Amino acid sequence: MMSSDATIPVVNMKDGEERILETLRLACQEFGFFYITAHGLEDTIQTHFKDSQRFFKLRKEEKMQLAVNDSSHGYVWSGEETLDPQNQSEPDTKENFQFGEERAVLDSRPLHGPNVWPRDDRLPEWKDSLMVYYRATSDLAFRVCRLLAKSLGLEERYFDDKFTDPLSIVAMNHYSQRRSDPEKGVFACGEHSDYTILTLLVTDDVGGLQVRMKDDTFIDVLPKEDAFICNIGDAVQLLTNDYYRSAPHRVVNTSERERYSTGLFYRPNYDMMLECLPPFCTVENPARYKPVSFGEHLTKKYIDSHAAFPHK
Repeated sequence: MMSSDATIPVVNMKDGEERILETLRLACQEFGFFYITAHGLEDTIQTHFKDSQRFFKLRKEEKMQLAVNDSSHGYVWSGEETLDPQNQSEPDTKENFQFGEERAVLDSRPLHGPNVWPRDDRLPEWKDSLMVYYRATSDLAFRVCRLLAKSLGLEERYFDDKFTDPLSIVAMNHYSQRRSDPEKGVFACGEHSDYTILTLLVTDDVGGLQVRMKDDTFIDVLPKEDAFICNIGDAVQLLTNDYYRSAPHRVVNTSERERYSTGLFYRPNYDMMLECLPPFCTVENPARYKPVSFGEHLTKKYIDSHAAFPHK
């Protein structure tokens, strides 16, 4: 069921801090989503969309040479990912390319390893441009995390040491023109919540993103030029004992147009413990989730949704 009487809040980074914190509290409790404007990365976003389109215009054979590796970096082909296996009759109708921290070698922990890049002569300067985007959006996410901590009454630097060896990735998505059919279990992207602290998404002018509200209705998260769409991830919901919500969301193609979007999934260190923080656990409101490391939580989510994930 769709609803149209709710509006996603907007965090203007040039507003005063108290107004920003007030907006964050409303957004994270009621929606799990908000827009970020006046962030200073407008030109970076436009350059990135050009980089994304350069990659997805390559032949399928070229993209498959960069197929996702054991650390889940690289090309994820259409048909590999099913984000809502219980309700989807087939995989998501999208392809993507994922990259993150530059690590020289794969270590024993899942999701730690090198990126996968095309040859420089095939996409000149592409790798460097993408890493500029990764660093710029990670810096913005770091700033938002400090505001998020303050909005929760935590010390501003609470999240700082949780990102010394992060599992963050950027996922560039290309959705096909195929029309979704929810009644038959066909989605551009199946319903899910993100496995992150937070996600920073940019999208072109093609809509389709929908978020589930507390009353189980969906609302559209419309494209907003030069704005990031930010949502709170599972990690924050676990830390706050549901005080802030990691909202389920999906992508439904009703336009029969292709769609481009890119998400920075701002993920902490593998060994960060996700357990209820003292301000949010009381005798009257005990912890609702068992403590788990972020890495364990993330690995389980990948096992459930990725056909090619090796750590099963």
